[in-house]
Amino acid sequence: MQNKLLYKIQGKGTFIRENSIERLLPKLYSFSEDMRKLALSPSSRVLHKKIEEADGKVKTTLKLPNNDGRINRMVRVRLANGKPILIEKTVVPHYLCPGLLKKDLVKDSLYRILVEDYGFLLEWAEESYEASIIEAGEAQELQCENDQPVFRISRITYLKTGEPIELTHSVARGDRMRFSLQLVTDNIPLRRHLTF
Repeated sequence: MQNKLLYKIQGKGTFIRENSIERLLPKLYSFSEDMRKLALSPSSRVLHKKIEEADGKVKTTLKLPNNDGRINRMVRVRLANGKPILIEKTVVPHYLCPGLLKKDLVKDSLYRILVEDYGFLLEWAEESYEASIIEAGEAQELQCENDQPVFRISRITYLKTGEPIELTHSVARGDRMRFSLQLVTDNIPLRRHLTF
């Protein structure tokens, strides 16, 4: 059982937790591409997709023009080898990506679509993390207990021009994801671990 951890569930027994998958985060990453690099099969289950009018906060965050406040809204459960890892609630400006919701959002990477189909150059993102307890509807979609710890992750992705292209709020299972920091003098690489 090298590199594996044991965990107990009262009344059920002791189980082996699979190896963690480590990822370096200072680089802009794509869930789909990262899973493929790790020889895992990424997929998505689309729960919701719709073109709608953005509220004031989203309009401001995405710097939407006054004459077009529409957004492409999608909610997906992201899976690796068929196991649910996180729920992503994503909005993308409609004026920049008309027809986005007609794309294959089950098998395809949003970032691949933005780069290859729309020709955008993704430059950087701001991301924040918060520890929390899962909500009932989220627990059902992520197939876990109602008291499961989760990470709430918010991301704004920017184009090379400085325009925001994506706003995503994710809920990630705390038992399948772990974060660690390696502190150095000039920068702080953040590593993320996915546990299967």
